[in-house]
Amino acid sequence: MAGRDAGVLPRSPREVVPSRSRPPVVLPAVIAAEGAAFAVLAGLDGSAAWQATRVLLVVVVTAWAVWFTRRAARAGG
Repeated sequence: MAGRDAGVLPRSPREVVPSRSRPPVVLPAVIAAEGAAFAVLAGLDGSAAWQATRVLLVVVVTAWAVWFTRRAARAGG
């Protein structure tokens, strides 16, 4: 045997995936901006208690979406 890598072709530069030094921040930033805009729209009509409830719900869902997106980016998925 010529060696343990005999018969294995070297990888082309296109197949090598560079490692990321930090997770991407564009998608979480877009989600946060759209969530803020939707929170404003959700709080435009109705009684004060109903407005606050809807805005709070939008903020919670947006925060969860940002957290989940950043977590998935760190995990490499």
